Amino acid sequence: MNSFFRKRQTSFLLALAFLMGAAAGSIVPPCTAAAQSSAGPAIAFEARPTGVAMERHLVITLTDAGRPVSDATVEVTVDMPSMPMIHRVPKSRAVPTGKPGQYAAKVTLEHAGEWAARIVVDKPRRATFVEKFQADAAGHHQGGQHHPPATKSR
Repeated sequence: MNSFFRKRQTSFLLALAFLMGAAAGSIVPPCTAAAQSSAGPAIAFEARPTGVAMERHLVITLTDAGRPVSDATVEVTVDMPSMPMIHRVPKSRAVPTGKPGQYAAKVTLEHAGEWAARIVVDKPRRATFVEKFQADAAGHHQGGQHHPPATKSR
């Protein structure tokens, strides 16, 4: 009987350690806009009001090891994290602005609240970033949270 409880205790402790490791790996602390990833591409993100209600000018600056990446394809999809797939802005391609590594896209949001921009880049290697931002109906920018890449493929 003693070995039975020891096996169950060992199994429980292993399962607990696995779950704690998985939970710790899913928590991603916000980073500053100046943060750069030495492991691959990084972005700086802004959602600027245009003066038109609920319209935003998304500005993405793409770098790799601190250097601008100017020949990438950048696609942006925006939706509300609280209601994914219900309130979604169609995918658009961000176009170069003329500044090194900088791309921009214009989107019209359905209403005020928290929004998330899913940004997919193809160079220097394929990477996906998720940037959250707040928008209000008056057109004021309420800041954004900068996150490291959500996924990367090589």
